[in-house]
Amino acid sequence: GNWLARIGVLAVVIGVGFFLALAFENNWIGETGRIVLGLVVGAGMVAAGEYFQRRYPAYGQALTGGGVAILYFTIFAAYALYSLIGIYPSIVLLLIISVGAAVQAVRHESVALAVIGFLGAYSGPFILIGASSEGASVISDPNGTQLMAYILAVSLGVLGLSTFRNWSWFTLAGLIGALITYGFWLDHYEPTASLFVAQGGATTIFLIFTGATMLFHLVWRRPPEAFEYSVMFLNALTFVGITYGLLWEDYRAWMGLFTFSLALFYGGIAGAACLWAKEK
Repeated sequence: GNWLARIGVLAVVIGVGFFLALAFENNWIGETGRIVLGLVVGAGMVAAGEYFQRRYPAYGQALTGGGVAILYFTIFAAYALYSLIGIYPSIVLLLIISVGAAVQAVRHESVALAVIGFLGAYSGPFILIGASSEGASVISDPNGTQLMAYILAVSLGVLGLSTFRNWSWFTLAGLIGALITYGFWLDHYEPTASLFVAQGGATTIFLIFTGATMLFHLVWRRPPEAFEYSVMFLNALTFVGITYGLLWEDYRAWMGLFTFSLALFYGGIAGAACLWAKEK
């Protein structure tokens, strides 16, 4: 029953995304109306989740997570698709939603709420792109910087929550979500995006999830377990693979220096962890 509730809410999130894309193509509703509708549906699901939380916690958490996801990509659509708000207001709103989702997940001690909310947030823009016959051109920026900023904003929400809760499966789901959405971004925008944006985005995702997998243990002074080490290793491995794929053709002679620098980076983290443990 719990899983049916979660699957149902994810279906609602996907349905809202496709509806917004169809409304965009067929001009059923004005641009402002589409955004208002998305905000009302998202906020309504969050409110309904709070209402059902006491009697039906799994259902309430699924509703809240779905509402958070809808709010995420509604703000993204308001900025990137319709230019109704600027870059700075959109970033502030996305961060507010990230903080709100993290607070709700911690408040209800719900890994499921966090996973539904953040995976829905990662997938939202790509639902809008995939449902449109115009593809990536529905987003006003041909270089993909807007979408990259969105992916990083959602990833920062994962970092914030992972610092206060050692939910390894949530961190893994967040990392997978970030990597998959980055892969879709690269597939859509590689012909037009600059190497700086592509590599900068990959590096920022790597640094965010380095923090997401390590900060909890450093701040609260708790040793990682085997599964958590595996997530750390996956983050490093994928970053190396992406970087070699992006830079190998033009910067092959420098890749040894990159690998050595990454080794020094992890060596520095290990040294800091040892000093932190001694102070305990």
